[in-house]
Amino acid sequence: VAATGIGTRITQLAFLPCIGIGAATSTLVGQYIGTKRVEEAVRHVRRALQINFSVTGIICLLIAVFSDWLMGFFTEIDSVVNTGTVFLRVFAASFIFGSTGIVLTRVFQGAGDTVWPALTIGVRLAGFVIVGYGLGWLTRLDELGIWLAYAAAAFIQLLVLSWIYRKGTWQRRKLRSV
Repeated sequence: VAATGIGTRITQLAFLPCIGIGAATSTLVGQYIGTKRVEEAVRHVRRALQINFSVTGIICLLIAVFSDWLMGFFTEIDSVVNTGTVFLRVFAASFIFGSTGIVLTRVFQGAGDTVWPALTIGVRLAGFVIVGYGLGWLTRLDELGIWLAYAAAAFIQLLVLSWIYRKGTWQRRKLRSV
């Protein structure tokens, strides 16, 4: 529990850049779609995803390389450091899924579509609970199974969001000013 708590605090910091990229993207997509400049919205989304990928890649690399040091900064208990290091490395390997999912979710929200983001978050949560139970307790992987389930759920959500994005329905939303 201590390793997950410390690891979660570290990973919360890692999410801040992609949350900012997503917020900026949402605003610009809303403006572009609202003024019927769809091609500019698409171009901006591509650029935002490139920036997100670059920033996330650097963060993943830093967390993977320095995970034991990061955990050791918060505790001297070897078992917590060792378990937390595994947690951070699983996170580092899967962070791109979650961060890209955040940016794509914000794209849809900026275009006025809040249904798909809500549904995919629900599917992600349900998948996490079901797969987490299976991997965590039924296979005896314990906390590693739960962390792998989180990564798998983020990956599945990203697949669904990518499919929705490629369909392009978000580009045809009718926005109105209030």
